[in-house]
Amino acid sequence: FIVLDESVSISQMVKSYCADKKSTPRLIAKITDRVERIIAEDDDADGEYIKGLIEIEYERNKKL
Repeated sequence: FIVLDESVSISQMVKSYCADKKSTPRLIAKITDRVERIIAEDDDADGEYIKGLIEIEYERNKKL
């Protein structure tokens, strides 16, 4: 149940970050999936760490 709450917040964080960048739904889904997989391996992830991952994954994936 807790994992579901985290994935919802990650999804919302990604959507919020990508909202003003005119990102495609596919890009948003790709970033969300990647960040969720990274976070699943790290129990100590906080909001700032997740935001950093979103920024990195956005830059890495926006050109693909």
